[in-house]
Amino acid sequence: MIKPRNKGFTPRTFKKVRGFTLIELLIAMGIAVILGGVSMSNYFGYQSKQAVDGASSELLGTLRDAQQRAKSQDNSSAWGVYINAVSGANDYYEVYYGTNATTSKTTLPTDVEFSAPAQGAILDIVFAKSTGLPNSAGTITIISKRNSSIAETTTLNTSTGIISNTASSNLNRYTP
Repeated sequence: MIKPRNKGFTPRTFKKVRGFTLIELLIAMGIAVILGGVSMSNYFGYQSKQAVDGASSELLGTLRDAQQRAKSQDNSSAWGVYINAVSGANDYYEVYYGTNATTSKTTLPTDVEFSAPAQGAILDIVFAKSTGLPNSAGTITIISKRNSSIAETTTLNTSTGIISNTASSNLNRYTP
């Protein structure tokens, strides 16, 4: 005769059951929350960096375009870029020729602003007809509103006419 087996839990079968303890689950969840927080701060830093980079590159292209138009004597006049760092609103810049013929207006994205010129100030850059040299040397700095250490600076040289762009040291190595 065959004896039926006991199908209930015995100390021997209970030891074979595998699983996670509550402490192990809480530790794993804590690690996941910490990693998620670090990832989110890096993501927002990346977004700020991209916004500043995009706005600065667009401004650099606009300045070089206005300079080239002045050199080629497009519309038989000097060309300029009018930069307005509006307090309490989105900053913008306009391209014009002659005394007041505006050809385009570009508004900066909402999460970036000019720090040079300072908020509430304006900067009018005029490129001389045929030479393309700017009327004044200076710098234009675009920063992130979220993190002011993320910045790019555009420099104008009156003697050579070179327009260059420089990223801040934190732009290349963002650390939250």
